[in-house]
Amino acid sequence: MHLCASVAKIACLLPAFRNAVAHTTPMILRSDIETRSPEFAANAAAMRALVTDLRNKVATVAQGGGEVARHPIVPAASCFPVNVSRD
Repeated sequence: MHLCASVAKIACLLPAFRNAVAHTTPMILRSDIETRSPEFAANAAAMRALVTDLRNKVATVAQGGGEVARHPIVPAASCFPVNVSRD
């Protein structure tokens, strides 16, 4: 099937899909999670710490990496052996 025909077919179905979705009642999800329990609070605190750490790492990467990664130029003298014997 040609791409234009596929797009046209999908475009024809969109109004019907929108009507079907608009007339349905929202699904209610039930949960037995106790959000006031000490375990939930500990997990939430641990997750917040992990998210903070990840955001810090993303910020470091966005700046071009750490200090060493941003200044990779090594002095030319350190590239050569110190003791060179010429016989």
